[in-house]
Amino acid sequence: MRTDIHAPKSLVTEDYEYVGAFDNGTHFGHYQVTLLQRSLELRQLLAGSKTAQYGNGAQCDHCGAHIRYVGVLRHIPTGDHIAVGEVCLDNRFPLSTQEFHRLRKAAELDRQAHKIQLDWAAYIAEHSEVDWVALSDSSNSFVQDVLRKGARYGNLSQRQLDAIVGAVERDGQRAERQAAEALEPKVAVPDTDARILVEAELLHKKWEDNQFGGSFKGLLKVTTAAGSYKLWGNLPKAVTQAEQGARIRFEAKVVRSDKDESFGFWSNPRKAVVLP
Repeated sequence: MRTDIHAPKSLVTEDYEYVGAFDNGTHFGHYQVTLLQRSLELRQLLAGSKTAQYGNGAQCDHCGAHIRYVGVLRHIPTGDHIAVGEVCLDNRFPLSTQEFHRLRKAAELDRQAHKIQLDWAAYIAEHSEVDWVALSDSSNSFVQDVLRKGARYGNLSQRQLDAIVGAVERDGQRAERQAAEALEPKVAVPDTDARILVEAELLHKKWEDNQFGGSFKGLLKVTTAAGSYKLWGNLPKAVTQAEQGARIRFEAKVVRSDKDESFGFWSNPRKAVVLP
């Protein structure tokens, strides 16, 4: 027979005040860090209480039942703290109701977050052929945004995965090209009023709208025995279907840029063809 001051027959409700609550069942994931800190603080209060029947939060210090949601009460006469289950608190400390509801919601969020983390880890393991380190280290904002979505939902669609893998590969190829180009000698764009024969590699093309509907613009790299230079302008219709890396040829007038002698612009192209 219990004779301590917290036993059911000895309890004086007015001698207790509500301090807080914690959940024995949650994993305390990333979104519950503040709850974890609060739980540790409350557990320390219980561990330091000399009059608590158990002092560990696993059982109700009032009735002895094993509990998950733990209310911590301060015994005003002694200053000690006890753990009390939700049932024992019912109708005695109504202020605790909101906090227990918050704990349940946090626990549900934690379960969901924990499951998503496991799903995401399993998804990565299932796609071991992917260089996840390269994806994670990528500075491409699109790649990082898709990875965040994967971690949020636990998986990616095949289309999303293909897109970020392709983006990283293209970024790598672009970096290699830029590194190689940095070592290449540059020459000045021809300074002449006459039309010249342009034979070049198509580095990039894009559609630009204008008042006449729009046109394809292209960036070309012309390589000579002495070095290379680049040109920008409207692609002739005969070569608008050319892919990146294709070699094209046409006659046109070229103008050297005022800011960079190895960059220029072409106009009035004629006799355009895609070379084999």
